[in-house]
Amino acid sequence: MRILQRYVTGSYLTAFILGELVLTFVLSIGLLVKAAELVVRGLDPALIAKFLLVSLPQSLTFTVPLAALVSALLVFGRLSADNEMSAMKACGVNLWQVMLPVAGFGVLMSLLSIYINSEISPQSHYARRSLSATAASGAGLKLLQPGIFIQDFPGMTFWFARREDNELFNLLIFDKSRDSKNREIRAERALVEVRGDDILLDMHNVRIEPFSDTHPGAVTADRLTHVIPDAMKPRVYKPTVSSYRRGDLKAMIGELEAEAAALDSDETMLPAERDLVRVDLRKRVSAARTELHRRMALGFSPLVFILLGMPLGIRSSRRESTVGIAISMAVMVLYYSLLIVTKSVAKRPEFHPHLLAWLPTVVCGILATVLIRRNR
Repeated sequence: MRILQRYVTGSYLTAFILGELVLTFVLSIGLLVKAAELVVRGLDPALIAKFLLVSLPQSLTFTVPLAALVSALLVFGRLSADNEMSAMKACGVNLWQVMLPVAGFGVLMSLLSIYINSEISPQSHYARRSLSATAASGAGLKLLQPGIFIQDFPGMTFWFARREDNELFNLLIFDKSRDSKNREIRAERALVEVRGDDILLDMHNVRIEPFSDTHPGAVTADRLTHVIPDAMKPRVYKPTVSSYRRGDLKAMIGELEAEAAALDSDETMLPAERDLVRVDLRKRVSAARTELHRRMALGFSPLVFILLGMPLGIRSSRRESTVGIAISMAVMVLYYSLLIVTKSVAKRPEFHPHLLAWLPTVVCGILATVLIRRNR
């Protein structure tokens, strides 16, 4: 029995390591392409390398569960296709005993995933967003790309069709810097210049609508200078619930609940104002609690996926590795789709989203239990 366990476990570990390396590389391709483009545009390569480095822990949140599932499907599918599973059954071997070491490895991977999701990934998220804010404010004109809506500057969204050095063509600006009222500015071309923390746009053949509150209609001009204030000013990323570690999230929930409990004793607030504040606090508590439970549920996914992948691999009984990959992708798409739905209602406490976060894991766990019992 120990020989069989070592044989199956060794095959699984080899497949898992290779799968983890391949999946991490695949998920990093998009970042590498983007990084190469930014280097060409003149952004500091050291900053880009740091951005790629801090992004790796977050990728482990997805690659570890997927590698666990793919490896289980491929290894046990191959054992079944080669009739090795049938030979074990004919010799009276309990298949669960063969699966047990692999399941134990799944427990270790789940503990590792819980730690990554609770402690490392939030720090990675904060570092990545902080670097993005620093790059957006420090890189200035190097990040401006034609054909996309640019929202990196405060109170302003703009788009342009073509660029030659510091000259932009067919410029379209949505300016909300004046009391959040949207002004549409169009220019045939504009020369961009940086002065201190501001960006100046020397525009030609300009059309503005509306020009001002006193002049609501459109105004045209042959030439006009438009200033984007503080566009180059260093920015600071404001942390969200995704950036807080487990202990910080628990502390936040406690503080918000205490603040909500203190509302009833606050006689300075009007009843309507108190109700609005209470609703806002409930939404923030719900979002924090949902994030906490989502990380824990996602942490158990490697174990659940291994338990699900082993009987699915046996039942597939096909030599083609594409079958196992197709099954794993279908399971992962369903699993993460349910998690995305849960996250979308995180601020709707009436739906109990912190409990819904466990639904994908529980469903996969029940399905794995049923399939294992049928294959014993």
